[in-house]
Amino acid sequence: MSNLKLKGKLIVKSEPRQISEKFRVMDFVIETQDEKYPQSIQFQILNDRIAEMDKYSIGEELEVSFDVRGREYSGKYYNSLNAYKIESSLF
Repeated sequence: MSNLKLKGKLIVKSEPRQISEKFRVMDFVIETQDEKYPQSIQFQILNDRIAEMDKYSIGEELEVSFDVRGREYSGKYYNSLNAYKIESSLF
């Protein structure tokens, strides 16, 4: 699934994690603003795109374009929201 977008306020930026020699991951969370009950949504950003997060600060309003990824491991299923484009957004 691709071409999904979500707007919200950046509330968490984690430190990047080195998963393997060629694979790094950074998690971040935005809180939606346009809903009766705001939601805290966690995304991940990968490898070279991690540096893009340096220009955004906690509290900044962002629009995140992302893909939904799913996988099975040992009989359990996991989902992730992989951000591929992040822009500052004025609500």
